[in-house]
Amino acid sequence: MTSTLVHDFPFDRPTGGPSTICSSIPGPPVRPRTLDDFWRAQYRAALEVAPEPQVGRLVEERDVRVFEVSHASVGGVRVSGWLVPPAEGPAEHGPS
Repeated sequence: MTSTLVHDFPFDRPTGGPSTICSSIPGPPVRPRTLDDFWRAQYRAALEVAPEPQVGRLVEERDVRVFEVSHASVGGVRVSGWLVPPAEGPAEHGPS
């Protein structure tokens, strides 16, 4: 089942930015034998990185607050996203 979230936030919901961002990311320097080999190597490399999480500026507030967030990742890359807690009260839903 596919769900579509309609919103007017100023970002592209599927990728968080223009599709050119994804196409500019280089592939692995050595082609792995299998996809399992690739992801196992990525996992091992990620375990070596101190995540250094950062909560950035408040981007918008309505019934929720939208904060920029980021963390360190493999290869010196910072992964960015949004933290979206309720504007008032505790969060009632989240990943399970």
